[in-house]
Amino acid sequence: MTVKAFAFLLVCVLGLMGLLARAPQSSSNLRINEVLVKNRFTNLDEDENASPWVELINAGLRPVDTSGFSLTNDVTVPRKWRLPSQELLPGGRLLVWLPGKNRQSRSKTSKATRNLHASFELSPRGETLMLVAPDGSTSDALFLLPQSEDRSYGRFPEGSGDFRYLLWPTPEEENREPAAARPFPSRLRLRPEGGRYDRRIEVEMSIPLSVDDIEIRYTTDASEPTTSSLLYAQPVVLSPSSTRAALVLRAAVFHAGRRVTAIETHTYFFAGEAYRLPLLSVSMEPRDFWRLQVKINGHGRDAEHPAFIEVIDALGSRTVASGVGIRLHGYAGRSGGFDAKKSYRLYFRDLYGTNALRHPLIRDEGIALKRIVLRANNDDAFRGHERAAYIRDQLLRELHEEMGQPVVHGAWYSLLVNFDFIGVYNVTERIDRHFLSSHIDAHVLEWDIVHDNEVTEGSPREWERLRTLIREHDLADDVRYTEALELIDVVNFTDYMILNIWAQNSDWPHKNYYVVRPRVAGGKWIFLSWDAESVFGLHQRILDLNTFHRALTRGGPLTEIFSALMRNPQYQALFVERFERHLAGVLEPERVVARIRNMVEEIGVDQAREIRIRYSEARVAVWRENIEELVRFARQRPAVIRRHVFDALGISDAKKEEPGGIGGHAP
Repeated sequence: MTVKAFAFLLVCVLGLMGLLARAPQSSSNLRINEVLVKNRFTNLDEDENASPWVELINAGLRPVDTSGFSLTNDVTVPRKWRLPSQELLPGGRLLVWLPGKNRQSRSKTSKATRNLHASFELSPRGETLMLVAPDGSTSDALFLLPQSEDRSYGRFPEGSGDFRYLLWPTPEEENREPAAARPFPSRLRLRPEGGRYDRRIEVEMSIPLSVDDIEIRYTTDASEPTTSSLLYAQPVVLSPSSTRAALVLRAAVFHAGRRVTAIETHTYFFAGEAYRLPLLSVSMEPRDFWRLQVKINGHGRDAEHPAFIEVIDALGSRTVASGVGIRLHGYAGRSGGFDAKKSYRLYFRDLYGTNALRHPLIRDEGIALKRIVLRANNDDAFRGHERAAYIRDQLLRELHEEMGQPVVHGAWYSLLVNFDFIGVYNVTERIDRHFLSSHIDAHVLEWDIVHDNEVTEGSPREWERLRTLIREHDLADDVRYTEALELIDVVNFTDYMILNIWAQNSDWPHKNYYVVRPRVAGGKWIFLSWDAESVFGLHQRILDLNTFHRALTRGGPLTEIFSALMRNPQYQALFVERFERHLAGVLEPERVVARIRNMVEEIGVDQAREIRIRYSEARVAVWRENIEELVRFARQRPAVIRRHVFDALGISDAKKEEPGGIGGHAP
């Protein structure tokens, strides 16, 4: 601690002592017994948040009614949050969460008030906490000094002793030793940390913890360490010449049979493992990964397993480390046995160590990621189709973004699970309210979200309002057309339709779509590309497949909206203007070809490695030929789809030969 920081802390403590000296003292036996500010894995509230908390105790010999008592972190506002009425017997404890949620709920099995949340949040930087009695006198108070993670500050002996730092937080239990005047450290250090190495290394594990009977236990098979795991006594030697090309070390500190630190996980690779992409390493209990892979019908939290992720960048440095929850993702891609390449979802929760990943895992945008998807591109992979290119979905989303529309961003990683190479994955954001607020409108926190005509968040009211307008009125009428434009972001919708029509999306428009709307007055529906693997002739090699006609006739909400709008001459003009603009711009053949080449250059080494391991060297050649089919599609498709659109709209042959020559409605 610097001299300046110490001086500031001293002033704060002396100021509090002065205020408390002048404040009337209560004779109440309700006391502050224990406080935990930096809660990481000790306990969770009912929202599964690792929130700060204070434990109160009745230190007297008679029952105490908490009615009329208050908690505050501001000495000038003593009644900041009032406790509800609850009788505490002698020695009884009451836990109050301090994340600022300001609520209380009752247990389903007891009439006693539980899950109390005060209206203010404790700061980890240190501040005052006061318990004020019903008569306004100070029942108890303390100035909170800085704490380590999961090391509480409690009375010892409890109820009456001085405050000391506890090695074991004991919410709603008796405070126990070890206890000390200074904070116990909370993080086990592994040096060197995980990453890629080209030589033999010795991994040291240490924690400056002066407590008897401390043990460091570790595993090398990705399982969580327990009291029966390997005992650390000397550095762990890792070498490129070992039988494993990668190794996961997971370690934690134990005292008296109890884990007293978070589990530290580090994955080590050696130079012989040549990956071009950054590595996303997932470590989890091997039996949990087996369950994840084979229980293909599992959904929701019951199918979620704890795991740990690390990112090793192209230079071999470990840049991300975080606990996560992992589930299977998708529908058809869940099929197959334990060894099948499947898609996953990752969830960041306090339960696993953090409720959001504040790291540019996908893009350097400063976005806090709460949920991400690891896409295996099932249909666009050899397990799904012989014409697999592995890049179709990401390619289409990038083209949509180049059109100026909001998209789900993605990045490429080689995925390892418990040091086994699984394959190349497209790591993407997931469409939910967190994503939408981050990328479309930060001022809007509530959204209506429709996935394949199912409302997954928000209300169905505005979606049904739009569909009713489309079904019951003819949009050839300009008045009704104007009403539709008040409900739809028409330029966004038009670009979305043009892109999927041009790309010959054969598993659409009846499904594989997301439509979102900010839940504010005047909010309009926005259309997002998603799960577009069946494009660029994946299922039909026929280049002149008329997807324009398909979009108008296939059925479903998108067909209803598109066909209704196309009955209006104003919209036809807008559609043709945007269509011509994009064919000469974003969808210009050589621009698309360059994007394909760049993407293949990025993933080529690792993707070929995956295909070689899972299939054969011959399949690598097939994959490269499939990429060339995409190139041919990009070069030949514009003339074909232009003919389909202009024939359907009755545009003359002369106009067909004039790019940009169709008069139109400006966006």
